[in-house]
Amino acid sequence: MFKTISLLVLCLCAFSSAEYSDCGSEVGNFTQVTVSNCSSDADKCILHKGTSATISIDFTTNEPAKTVTSAVFGEIMGNQIPFPISNPNACTDPNSGISCPLSGNTFRYTNTLPISHLYPRVAVKVLWKLQDENKKNIVCVSIPAKIQ
Repeated sequence: MFKTISLLVLCLCAFSSAEYSDCGSEVGNFTQVTVSNCSSDADKCILHKGTSATISIDFTTNEPAKTVTSAVFGEIMGNQIPFPISNPNACTDPNSGISCPLSGNTFRYTNTLPISHLYPRVAVKVLWKLQDENKKNIVCVSIPAKIQ
């Protein structure tokens, strides 16, 4: 019986899908995350060099925010390396879906991350942070990915 249960647990772990996890949300919570071209049955989102990945984050905030700034990092072997995005100010980006100030509702933030040809082929944890004017993480989403 114990062997059967152990085998079932191992199988479930081996076939789990990419899971987006919280990486330090302080004043809000994300409710849904979507990444373009990321298969729901993959354990990592595949980010192809020379393309772009679009992310949408549905979230709520527990505190009002006058401004919202995006900060995106690739975490490799414990080191956070910044990924540049074209407009980190979500309040002024007409494509972000955000209007500031934020207060007490559900919001959908959208942005696109270019995947440079210069990036190495590597497994990476993408950390996408939406921060308020005090640099507090409204939400922080960890996305398992692989650059190819």
